[in-house]
Amino acid sequence: MQFRNEFTARAAPGAVFAALMDVRGVAGCLPGASVGEDTDDGGLEATVAVKVGPIRMSYGGTVHVIERDDTARTASMRVRAREQRGQGTAEATLGLAVADDGAGGSRAAVTTDLTVTGRVAQMGAGIMQDVAASMVDQFAACLSARMAEGEPTTAPAGEVRALPLLWRALRARLARLVGRRS
Repeated sequence: MQFRNEFTARAAPGAVFAALMDVRGVAGCLPGASVGEDTDDGGLEATVAVKVGPIRMSYGGTVHVIERDDTARTASMRVRAREQRGQGTAEATLGLAVADDGAGGSRAAVTTDLTVTGRVAQMGAGIMQDVAASMVDQFAACLSARMAEGEPTTAPAGEVRALPLLWRALRARLARLVGRRS
């Protein structure tokens, strides 16, 4: 499935792009994510913990920057992960572009091409897109706040609590449906 998310930050595009390319540094802004050692092929080991009600899932895998253009402030990343205690897998190609928002800040666009298997795949594309949008919103708020305050972006994050994200996603979906009928 493919989807696109955007967010704004109150910092110059070059600073936002540099922060986003510091995968270790921004991992603390993504709930449940942590970045480990460098891999032999130039990537980074990464994990993300997800809790859906009483069920906990942990994915482990790698993140690779496959393209990077500092001048254009664009990049592509490939993420591959496997459920550490299950059969599920996740593969994603992320495209990133950061531009001036015209008001002294930045607008970042993230495109995602995601393939998942296992328990998480049963949620459906629409719900997964809404949850992803909610996660990007949380990530953007954290990143923007840290950049505005000059704080480092390496604080550890807890696991992703998917039920609150899912609840927000369902409320947003219902609001859009009600809005269409009005």
